Amino acid sequence: MTRAPARALLAIAAIVAIAWLAVVLRDSLLISRVGRIATDRRASAADIRHGVVLARQARLLNPNRSLPLSWQAEMYTLQGRTDAAARTYERMVKEEPQFAEAWFLLAARTAGSDPGRSAQARARVRQLDPLDRGASGG
Repeated sequence: MTRAPARALLAIAAIVAIAWLAVVLRDSLLISRVGRIATDRRASAADIRHGVVLARQARLLNPNRSLPLSWQAEMYTLQGRTDAAARTYERMVKEEPQFAEAWFLLAARTAGSDPGRSAQARARVRQLDPLDRGASGG
């Protein structure tokens, strides 16, 4: 009788693994759709709004939140909402303070609206990646 509980436990573990893989696949497909919208020069305002929604949905149970957040910020940028894009990058650097690319993008998005914050973000990029040529302007 000891095999029955072990089999039941194995079946439960398999179901959980399949469910997790389904969520990861769903998130990956959503991010792929957002990427296509972001790179489509003919994307309409409605397409871009839909891209924001898809990027938000892709965060469901996703341990890698940076990719969906980055695409969400890109959708905001395409909408001309640099303030929302900057807030999204702020969220990313708060969650992953060692993510140099997010700091770089935060610096770029705040350059016009908040030069002081942009300079702080560029300094953080130089701190994380001293060889980064984009952060130093060289």
